[in-house]
Amino acid sequence: MVKKSEEVLATVRAQIKTIQKELARLDLICTGSLQKRTKQCGKPNCQCAKDPTAWHGPYYEWSWREGRKMVHRVISKSQAKHLAWAIKNYHKARDLLAEWEQVSAQIILDLEGKDID
Repeated sequence: MVKKSEEVLATVRAQIKTIQKELARLDLICTGSLQKRTKQCGKPNCQCAKDPTAWHGPYYEWSWREGRKMVHRVISKSQAKHLAWAIKNYHKARDLLAEWEQVSAQIILDLEGKDID
């Protein structure tokens, strides 16, 4: 039984090391969402008033939450590209942390009464 527990613990430690390595490879992380929009300017003589394909833009908008408040900001195309990557990294980090938590909880529950240090 001790041998089995040691093998399980070694496997879990290896899983955790893999998760840690993947987390260490992540660079920028940001929460929020990106929107690519076009808009009408509101001038009655502008082409955009008559033709939806002539709307102005595209404009890129980033939305994120600060506390309970939703914040929006217009950003450049280049910033949108970097933010898209950072948001993807954030989701990856969140998923990896959830996996780490699940593995940790399982080993703690499975090794009742045994030392896991």
